[in-house]
Amino acid sequence: MTYLASQKECVEKLRKKFLKTLGDNYIVETNTEVSSFYGKSFMFDIVIFKNNKVVAGILVKNFFLSVRLICKPDQYINVFKDAGLRCGILYLGKDDEFYLWTDGNWRYQNIDFDGIVNSLKDNRPVGEPILIDDLAVEILSLLPDKLDDVECHHRIEQLFKEGNVNMDKLNGYISFNSVAEDFFFKTLLPQKKISKACRYTSLQSLFLLLKDKKHCMCSLTCMNDKGETSYADNYVGNGAYAENYQILEENNNCYILSCCADSKQDDLTMWRLYGCDAKGVCLRYKVNEKLVDNKSFFFAPVSYGSSEKEHLELEFINNILNWTKNGWRFKFNRWHIWKHFFKSYLFKDENEIRLLYVHNNDIEIEKCWIMDSKNSIASRLCLFDIDKDIFPLKVYSAIIGPNCNQQASNVAQFNYMNMQQKVIPFNRWNEAIVASKIRDYR
Repeated sequence: MTYLASQKECVEKLRKKFLKTLGDNYIVETNTEVSSFYGKSFMFDIVIFKNNKVVAGILVKNFFLSVRLICKPDQYINVFKDAGLRCGILYLGKDDEFYLWTDGNWRYQNIDFDGIVNSLKDNRPVGEPILIDDLAVEILSLLPDKLDDVECHHRIEQLFKEGNVNMDKLNGYISFNSVAEDFFFKTLLPQKKISKACRYTSLQSLFLLLKDKKHCMCSLTCMNDKGETSYADNYVGNGAYAENYQILEENNNCYILSCCADSKQDDLTMWRLYGCDAKGVCLRYKVNEKLVDNKSFFFAPVSYGSSEKEHLELEFINNILNWTKNGWRFKFNRWHIWKHFFKSYLFKDENEIRLLYVHNNDIEIEKCWIMDSKNSIASRLCLFDIDKDIFPLKVYSAIIGPNCNQQASNVAQFNYMNMQQKVIPFNRWNEAIVASKIRDYR
């Protein structure tokens, strides 16, 4: 048997052992890539997840390595550090040949399997329930100074009352109920009243909208931001992010429509960046707030970091997730939803207002697969019939880009097409779709 084959068997045996011992709250994956917040990626033989956050990375090596560890203990420690892991483990083929490194230490601890499991579980006794008023003081003290203004402080403080807070003594978790948690996250997002919005897209999108009479939302897996699915997780996950099947499934069941404020209609910069270099279309929407139910549809402005290393809202969330008192910890049950409303500072010029649809099996929605033409990534689309009153955004106007080929003819033809299809409301047949007022761009 080759060394490679024997190592593969060893890795799989160890995976099963961890999976059996750690329990249902943990996921154990083999040959998984872990990315740090700063973009470095490392492959680990085994990665252990809890609540879809990376707990530890494991490297399986030949047992002769134990001699080298004594002489050069930092050889693999730097790998664990650079990957942003909280725990790094070397396994040398025997139950007593584990070397555990934890963040903040400069060397390994030689430990057996049971010791590894206890370290990963970090089991601590849960004390008496914390009074809600005391909990409010604890959480509010974690607000970054730059974020701690009077309004934000007050909005969060009012969440701490009977009925809003749950305490799970069995698992030691404190959490908000869903309504209170939604309010918490919305407090951290830009505060805007949105009754109208617009979206820059291709001329083809307008054509398909009129032809098929369907609103289209794309899975967030093919967005132009590579960190779309990992940025927030990475920021609050102690610097280490990896995908497992559950995370992959969650991401493929999240669909977005990227909009901006209606004041950005017919804006040259937006045309150039998102309107196919002014050859596309600007769709204008009215928002039906009753259909933004915070169950399937979520609609809110995006929060952006202020620099590469600073995102105050995520810093606050990270502080809360790392807070402990008498064994109690805080948990966000709807993080898998709201994490998609936080983005890197690199995209702050977008000023995005995002419509998020989280698919559930209770609603029958048409879906299909595409190969994204821009990013060459296989992705799912979600299609909503315009005639069915379930989609929160209603198109009430469209603007054809200033650099569009045959602009006048396209305006006339799309208006005629719309008159036949009856998608965009109109009083006169030629008023629903208009030409951009910008005349000096080419």
